[in-house]
Amino acid sequence: MHNENNVNSINLGIISIFYRKKLSHLAVGSPFNKMFKKFKDKLAEEVKSSPQRIQQFAQAAQNVLVETQDKALRRISELKEQCSLEQSAKAHLEKALRVELDEKSMKIDALSTQISLIQNKNIHEKDFQNSNENINNQVQLITLNDEHESEENLQSPTATETVVLNNKIEKLEQLLSKYKESLKLSKEKNSQLSTDIQKLALEIESVSKENDKLKSECERVSEDKKLIKELLEKNEVLENTNKALEFSKNKEIAITASSLKIAEQEISSLQKNIEDLKKREEEYAISLAENKLSIHKELEDKEAEIKSLKESVSISQTEHNELNKIINESKNKIVELENERSAMLKDLTEVNSLRTKIHEISLDNNVLLEQIKTFDNNKGRLDEEYKCLELQLKQETAEKLAMIDRNVYLESRNTQLTEENIKKSTHINSLEAQLLELNAKIESIQAHKSDGETAELKIKCNNLESEIQEERVELVKLQTEIEKLLYHHETLQNQNLELNIALDLLKTENDTLQQKLSKMNEMNTCFNECKLKLTEIRKMINIASKDSKSLRDQILSELLPKVREAIIKQNSLIQEELETSKAEFHDRNNTLNVTNSELKFKHDQFIKDMELLEEENKRLKVNLQEKDSDYSKLLEMKNLISAEQEQRIGNLDKNCEKLSEDNKKLLEVVGLSETNINNLKKELNMIQSKNNSNLEQLTILMDEKRQLLEKTIVQDKSIKDILNDLKSSKADYNNLLQSSTEIKNSNLKLEREWNELSNQYNNLEIERSTLAAEIEKLKEELITEKKSLKLLLDKSLQSQTTQTDKNDNILTEKICKCDELKGDNKRLCSDIDGLQIYLSKISKENSDLNDKLREIIATSDNLPDKSDNFINDMDILKTEIRVGKDKIDDLLRENSLLIEENLELKDQIQSQLNTEPSKVMKSIQLTSNTPIINMNEKYDKLLQRKQDLESRITELEQMNNSLNKNVDHNQEKCEKLKTSNEKLQRKLDEALVSLRHLHSLEENTELEYLRNILYEYLTGAGTHSLTLAKVLSAVVKFDNKQTEQVLQKEKERQGLLRQLGLL
Repeated sequence: MHNENNVNSINLGIISIFYRKKLSHLAVGSPFNKMFKKFKDKLAEEVKSSPQRIQQFAQAAQNVLVETQDKALRRISELKEQCSLEQSAKAHLEKALRVELDEKSMKIDALSTQISLIQNKNIHEKDFQNSNENINNQVQLITLNDEHESEENLQSPTATETVVLNNKIEKLEQLLSKYKESLKLSKEKNSQLSTDIQKLALEIESVSKENDKLKSECERVSEDKKLIKELLEKNEVLENTNKALEFSKNKEIAITASSLKIAEQEISSLQKNIEDLKKREEEYAISLAENKLSIHKELEDKEAEIKSLKESVSISQTEHNELNKIINESKNKIVELENERSAMLKDLTEVNSLRTKIHEISLDNNVLLEQIKTFDNNKGRLDEEYKCLELQLKQETAEKLAMIDRNVYLESRNTQLTEENIKKSTHINSLEAQLLELNAKIESIQAHKSDGETAELKIKCNNLESEIQEERVELVKLQTEIEKLLYHHETLQNQNLELNIALDLLKTENDTLQQKLSKMNEMNTCFNECKLKLTEIRKMINIASKDSKSLRDQILSELLPKVREAIIKQNSLIQEELETSKAEFHDRNNTLNVTNSELKFKHDQFIKDMELLEEENKRLKVNLQEKDSDYSKLLEMKNLISAEQEQRIGNLDKNCEKLSEDNKKLLEVVGLSETNINNLKKELNMIQSKNNSNLEQLTILMDEKRQLLEKTIVQDKSIKDILNDLKSSKADYNNLLQSSTEIKNSNLKLEREWNELSNQYNNLEIERSTLAAEIEKLKEELITEKKSLKLLLDKSLQSQTTQTDKNDNILTEKICKCDELKGDNKRLCSDIDGLQIYLSKISKENSDLNDKLREIIATSDNLPDKSDNFINDMDILKTEIRVGKDKIDDLLRENSLLIEENLELKDQIQSQLNTEPSKVMKSIQLTSNTPIINMNEKYDKLLQRKQDLESRITELEQMNNSLNKNVDHNQEKCEKLKTSNEKLQRKLDEALVSLRHLHSLEENTELEYLRNILYEYLTGAGTHSLTLAKVLSAVVKFDNKQTEQVLQKEKERQGLLRQLGLL
């Protein structure tokens, strides 16, 4: 990078020296200026492209810096974790070795005491046995095989015991030697770890040095950027000087012809210098080959763009030439018109009047155009409102359909409830029949059986009466539910009516807008007809001028001055008649047009009113049918309720009679029967009141039905009246059509008379003098209009060229931005692919860890003695899981960054979409005032480019969507991996608990085990405090809530220690 920057600076210095020499010889001649222009353009292009390259190099360097820093930081964190893990493993190994050495020393002491006791066995056999028992109770770390051997040795004679003890001592010595070897190996491993730590520290230093180098390179890149900015400023100054020189060049063309020879000599010297420079540049060709190729490609692209611009300039020049041709043709036509001015002296009065009319019509047209614009704006606003209302209507119709479905469901539910009600009423009747039967049985049994049986029957009767009351309560509840459903149905109907009213209002507003549009269209057609009439009048004037030329010579030779005077008088009379006839003709035409438009409007209104009335009639019929159906349903309900009530009343009367008989017979049941009768009377009153309310509702519905029928009758009458009015209006319309045909015939007659009068009118030569003056005035006006048109054309051409340049620049910028966005999207895609690969690797590692865990758990049951090795493996697995967690966190961060970048890209695309159409609309508004056809073509091209850009933007959005989907998928994978890691951690904790404390649980008692765990928990480093807390809670047998509280407190304590830096 540094070498390339040096080479670029050297080349820029050489180019600046060469550029200064060129500036000293600017005034040499036109060929030298051309060479200078070419060289300057190439240099400007190179200077423009060089900052982009430097920016690219700077971005690449920054990316490399960021990547190396990230890698270094990750490596440092990994190394720190490895060091911490190795230190913890080392400490753990040392502790395990010390514990094992203590155990071995204890075993040696025990064995020495055994040997001494065996030697003194003959003297103290009893004491020896007691000491053996004590030793066996104290030392429980010897294996089961050793215990069996010791028991056999106690039973065997002393000689065999000594041999066995000697063998044991040898074995213990071998174990000691093995432990010493393992200590040596652990020391060697520690030394290797220390050397690895030193190597890693050296690597960290080298990485930091590389980072410093990259920072210095970034500073150099920024300095190069500043130099490029200065060069660009110098280039702008040089361009300004070049413009000044180009202005002075036109003056000095005559002087430069003599200095061409000197310039050629200087060019030869400069060519020699260039050859020297080429030789120097060949030395740097290896480093600049790639840059030159890219510059060459860019130059070719720019040359192609210049060619396209030249072609567009040539097209514009051809268009300009065509416009000049049109102007020349118009000049020739004006000359022809000047030749014919003598013939148009008589007709200029009419022309002036027509001009005034045209001016007025143009003013009206402008007013109408403004009104049309306002109407278009209002129409667009109203269309949007209409669309919104349509969407609301769709939503409301969907809601209505849902409500209708709900109503259907409620009706079905209502029918079900009524059926259930009927079933329950039948059940009540059956129960009442059973009651009667039971009462009859009671009467028959009372004569034969004792008082106890009568009491049981009374209890049964009471139970049946309580069941009847419960079923009556359920009936009341069902009736309340039915009333609620009816109320809900009424509210839905009211909502439907309100929505229909809103729809009708919207339709009326739409109809009024359409009427306004039709009026505007009629105004446009009237304006076009006026234009056509104007063209016809002009044609008539031309024909009249030609006829006047032919008849002029005849009138001069034939007619006498007396005839002239008579013709003048007749002409004046004819003119007056013509004017009166024209005025009448115009008045009649206006009245006819007004009447026609009014009749059309009335006809349209009648048709719309008819349609609205028909729709209302249909809607009312539908409502009538619905209400009839509701009325019929209510009648059915009323009949059912009345039948049920009659049945109940009959049943209740029967019950009352039977209960009175029972009261006479059964004195004990009198109080209960009286209360039942009172309750039944109350229910009867309630049912009667409900029946009255239902009857009132029925009367209200009947009144509503009558009102609706009256409304329908009135509407039918109004429809008949409207139809009669329509028939009368149609008859009037036919009469008007006949009168219009008669008026047309009279107009044709008048036109024929006017033609005859015009033939006579052309013979007159009196008004030539007045018309000549007016024609001269028209000439002057035409000349002034020509000049103004030329100025307008020049301004429009200049504005077009400037706007086309601006639009091209804008389009090139937007295309570059789109290409950059594509590159960013490709980079994001590649990053996401890399992340997916990385996630797959992590998932594989997790699966491997799961397999290892399963193997460890399977082997832990079979090998309780090798707990320390398993604990080490578990610690290694924990470290691996932590590393996996860190990797997952990094991936999540990268995913979040990618999502943010995608959102930024979307915002950029939307801002470009918002800015592009506004710029294009501004350019169109600026160019719309100039009446040039070529602007439409350019506008179409711009629209095509805009569509291309929009298509590109949609593609980019699709890419972004796909990227977002991939990111979401990766996030889901990360979450799944997190859950699996959490599960693995739980399993590891459980395995650690089971492995670390299995041996101690087997050998020590619960109190000793608790003491050891508490000691480790209180004096430990705090790394395994959570697992120890779990173990403590398991040993003490806490509840789930207590264990959760303990673990939460422990986590909070560890968080505080980590914040303080103690962990």
